[in-house]
Amino acid sequence: MRAVVKFVYEVDGAEVIHVNGHELQFGYGTGGDGYCYGHQSFDCIDNLTDEEKEALKAPDYEVTP
Repeated sequence: MRAVVKFVYEVDGAEVIHVNGHELQFGYGTGGDGYCYGHQSFDCIDNLTDEEKEALKAPDYEVTP
């Protein structure tokens, strides 16, 4: 399983990484990192499986401006 960076917001450097139905935001820093757009929650990142956590460490990048 691999995580895929779906979007990179070039204005402020944030990116959304998709892994198994989760769309996790990274790059905003305090208060924004780890927000799951797919589930409208900050809880998803704490409940990822070990495989999903590993996938986030080495994503396949598909970057869209």
